[in-house]
Amino acid sequence: MARAAEWAPYLSLDVYGGQSFFSGDNESPVTGPNGALLFVPAVAFSERFTLMPSVSARYQAVRDVQELAGGGFLTQEQQIYHGDVKGIWVLNERWRAKARLGYKREFIKDTTDEPWGKGLFDYGRWGLGVEAERRGDRWRSLRWALDFSETAFPNFDPLTIDNFGAEIAAGDATLDFRSHDATWEGEYGFSDKASVSMLMFGAARPFRQQAVVQETGLFTGGKRMDYYVFASLAPRVMLRERQFIWSWEPSVQLNLSGASLFSNQNNYAADVNVYNPNYYDYREYTLGTDVNFRVAGRATAGFGVGWTRRGYLDRPVQAGDGTFTETAIWSETLRTRLSLGYPLGRGFSVSLQGAYEDAKSNMRYESTYRYNYSSSNYFLGLNYEM
Repeated sequence: MARAAEWAPYLSLDVYGGQSFFSGDNESPVTGPNGALLFVPAVAFSERFTLMPSVSARYQAVRDVQELAGGGFLTQEQQIYHGDVKGIWVLNERWRAKARLGYKREFIKDTTDEPWGKGLFDYGRWGLGVEAERRGDRWRSLRWALDFSETAFPNFDPLTIDNFGAEIAAGDATLDFRSHDATWEGEYGFSDKASVSMLMFGAARPFRQQAVVQETGLFTGGKRMDYYVFASLAPRVMLRERQFIWSWEPSVQLNLSGASLFSNQNNYAADVNVYNPNYYDYREYTLGTDVNFRVAGRATAGFGVGWTRRGYLDRPVQAGDGTFTETAIWSETLRTRLSLGYPLGRGFSVSLQGAYEDAKSNMRYESTYRYNYSSSNYFLGLNYEM
């Protein structure tokens, strides 16, 4: 007799209130609510097949620098909506196969008076993928995934922002791209209390309409192609319980990662007739640690710090007046975060979160991209899980 389908829904709701500060604008911080919703109405049709649709929504009013169009832009508010459906097949005790299809829509305000739905960097992305996962003893999890996605920026108009290079300023849909991704991820357990997580990721990203600019300022017949690679290593250890007023169960994780972007695109500053080859290529390294505690068997506390250094291969430093130099740009970013959480019962919990970020660079010209800034935020929130 066939097994009846079992519905196992999951719901998560977060509501936060707090403030966000950016560089010298502390006298006028962004104040307001932030929230997130996730709903997963999973259905197990049998012991071997589960269907997992999911919908999520997030709103955040946080002053943040995001990488958009080849550099950092200050953003004020975001709305993010995502829906996907995933099928999971249990092949045997160790192996699982997965397939997914999804769509994401993000609305970004980079100025406070910009109406929703009119943001230059609003984008939509649909994607599909397949995955194989093996579960075991020492190798607790091994995962291989292939994904394809397409991203479009329907409102982007480069003429509304000064100082974009000719490669972006010419034509419509110059930011739209496809992405072909490959991922390998693994977790190896040395013991019940010590493990290491590893990740390798690679992507080929052809741009649909962005032509490659030449030294003359004219365009070739080819289109821009980016290749991105990323690798990370994260050893984690759970330390023995400590007693100080309450019981403390600490865990420590070290985060190491490296990334590179290779692009056939160059840059041409038409206003001063300067050609910059390999303008988008960079190497990036991150070192960080996370320390988390379970306090008195119920409360949680966490602290994290991370340092990132990026070096552009050939993107030249510009003086404050925009004059190009012979030196390549580097940037360093220090991030810290603090979190506290306490369960209230019946699925409710309360949490306090804070973060600080400081970025510095040898680049002095910031008419287009942000290289030197500091930002901070704190939020007190109520969380619910079902």
